[in-house]
Amino acid sequence: MFKLVESINREPIRFPVAPEAKLTPGHIVSVYDHDGTLVIDICDGINPFGILGNRCIGGNVIDFKKVAKVFPQRMIADINKFDRKSNIEVGSSLYCNKHGMLTSQKPCENSLVLAKVITPASENKKYMQILWL
Repeated sequence: MFKLVESINREPIRFPVAPEAKLTPGHIVSVYDHDGTLVIDICDGINPFGILGNRCIGGNVIDFKKVAKVFPQRMIADINKFDRKSNIEVGSSLYCNKHGMLTSQKPCENSLVLAKVITPASENKKYMQILWL
């Protein structure tokens, strides 16, 4: 789940999906060059671009009808795709792990802080609210 709560620009950037990619709302994604075409795929923790807003499944080749809607701008969002094994509290800095999910554990020395936690998930609320930086 990904829900944009507040942002100056509410429109996503649209990119074709990488072949064989399986993306769901809330994944952290990167832009990659695939045979001269820029495509979206799950971020491996390096060069994060934004948060995916829709479900996308890539085929065998690049299909320009299968479009990923990516939100790269500063925003407040509700998101339920994150590393539930890491300790996430109010104010925690969030990074991207190798599976394209937000985590409070810094994956490497020079990892970028992508978001701050506004409200963490709980037993009653399965999503957290973040400030995407």
